[in-house]
Amino acid sequence: PPLPPAHTLSAPSTRQSKRTMGYSSLHDAVMDADVSHVMTQMSPGDITNAAHVFEAATGEYIHDPPSAEAEATEDGYSELKGEIQGTIAGLVDTLEIVNQAEATNDPAMLKTASAALTATLTNSSAYWETQTEGDGPVPVPWERTIAYPDRGFCLSDAMALIALAAALAFITTGEKFHKYLICALGMTIGTFAGLFYCAQLGIEEDTPKWSVSLAAGLALWIAVMFVEGIVFNALAMGVGGGACMVVYSIVVQYIPPQPEYYMFITIGVGVVVGYFCSSMVKAAALRVVYSVTGGFLTGSCVSYLFWKLRSTQGDLWLENLVNHGVGLDLTKWQTLTCIGVMVVASFAGVYIQNQTAKKGGKKEDKKKGENKDEEAGYGATAKK
Repeated sequence: PPLPPAHTLSAPSTRQSKRTMGYSSLHDAVMDADVSHVMTQMSPGDITNAAHVFEAATGEYIHDPPSAEAEATEDGYSELKGEIQGTIAGLVDTLEIVNQAEATNDPAMLKTASAALTATLTNSSAYWETQTEGDGPVPVPWERTIAYPDRGFCLSDAMALIALAAALAFITTGEKFHKYLICALGMTIGTFAGLFYCAQLGIEEDTPKWSVSLAAGLALWIAVMFVEGIVFNALAMGVGGGACMVVYSIVVQYIPPQPEYYMFITIGVGVVVGYFCSSMVKAAALRVVYSVTGGFLTGSCVSYLFWKLRSTQGDLWLENLVNHGVGLDLTKWQTLTCIGVMVVASFAGVYIQNQTAKKGGKKEDKKKGENKDEEAGYGATAKK
């Protein structure tokens, strides 16, 4: 249709404009009051949910957008919830099968339900074990847990005292009483091997753990009584495995966590190398073997003392050396002190046994000389 003449078109009056602006201001004021009232009535959780709804609807973020790590964590939790729901669904299905088996008295169906339930629980258990170790969908920071001995006198204290007594005997009289201490050396090696075996079986209580370990030591003691060469093979294997165990402890301290089978492989390599080097150990002086063994036990007992006092994790104590979860923290002065005690005690053992051997040798030579002179004098007199 034709437009009306221009003179008939008139702009809205000033009064109408003011009235419109007034309504707009009033509407905005009412909306602001409504929003403020609702916001004061909402909980922080409601406000957060409303913000998420706004972000999902508009694609705009009220705050900073979530990081990739946060999104991965959220997805991980969703996967965990899905795993739980799947396990519940599997249990419900198994329950229905069991009900049908009961109604029809069908053993085959019950067997099927049992197999299905076993598979469901096995898979679920393996899944959650992985999550517990920190390798699941949701990253869990790995934390080192330290278990300390009882504050009062306990079985571990008695074992530490026995180990200290054996260490002092090895250091001071190892070569002199080799005939008797060779069995004690076998006992020490067997006990250490028993502790390692108990650690792999998960035996943590002191009484069964030390009972099995001492029984293994006693078995090696009896074997050494009949075949002395066994102790040198066992000692070489123990030295090789122990050295590799210390290396593994250092690695697991600074690069945790490591799979448990890594420790088996490392120790196994050390044991094999030690076995092939047993002839070298056998050829070594007995005083050196006893001194090093005594020094090691002395430093291990000092480490137990620090562990008992809650100063360290007892890195070098016998029980903790065979534990794949306990590392060797070289940044702590207590650990360095224990290593220093081992070195000093070993050199002290060599020195003490050298001095004892020299004195004994001089006395024996003197007695032999006197007997020789007496025999010579007696023979000369007889000739005359």
